[in-house]
Amino acid sequence: MWKKNNKNFQWIKPNIKILRGLGAIKLKEKEKLAPEWLNERYIEIVTETTWLIWNIRNKRIFKEIKLTKEEATKKWRETMDNKLETEKTIIKIEDKIKKRIEIQKNFNKK
Repeated sequence: MWKKNNKNFQWIKPNIKILRGLGAIKLKEKEKLAPEWLNERYIEIVTETTWLIWNIRNKRIFKEIKLTKEEATKKWRETMDNKLETEKTIIKIEDKIKKRIEIQKNFNKK
């Protein structure tokens, strides 16, 4: 997913140190910093994946529910798809709000 959409910025494999400092991470290629939206996307992917792994682990330990690799992958894809759909909806709503504010400003000027 990352390689396909972000060819210029290398994926940083998460580890415990990355997880602890995730909010401060700034992706870059050579000396070029990544755009802020790319940092946000990386943080979202790592955060959602960590949360999903933790939930799968808890289900396995406490409820004795085991997922296959395929089931876990399917759950991850569903989670990412839902996250993207939510973001699209938020962007559409924000655009509508901006347009209404602009219309109201123009109306108030008259």
